[in-house]
Amino acid sequence: MNKLVSRFGKITKLRAIGIDEISIRKGHAYMTCVSDLDKGRPLGIGGEGRREEDLDLFYNTLSDRQKKNISLVVMDMGEPFRKSTLKHIPHAQIIYDKFHIL
Repeated sequence: MNKLVSRFGKITKLRAIGIDEISIRKGHAYMTCVSDLDKGRPLGIGGEGRREEDLDLFYNTLSDRQKKNISLVVMDMGEPFRKSTLKHIPHAQIIYDKFHIL
C-alpha cells in the first residue's frame, strides 16, 4: 500500500511538523506518521515503512506555499526522513527529538 492512507482535516498554516514511524503490527511493519506540532494533531499516515519515499508521499500532497510556510521539522535521526525533508523543504530547520539523541 504505497500511498497516503489517512489524512485528518484540512492542512492549513503549517509551521512546525513532527515526523516518526509507527508500528502497525508485530514484527517490523511500519508506516510514516506526520503531525502538526502547533495544533497537536495528525496530518497523515501512510507509506510502507520509514523510507524516504514514504515521507515523499506526504510532502507531495502539499502545495508550494504550504511547504514554504514550514520552518521547523522534528524527527528522529534516520537518514531517509532527513533526505526527504531536505529535498522538499530545504529551508526548514531540522531538530532531532531528544529520545533518539540520548
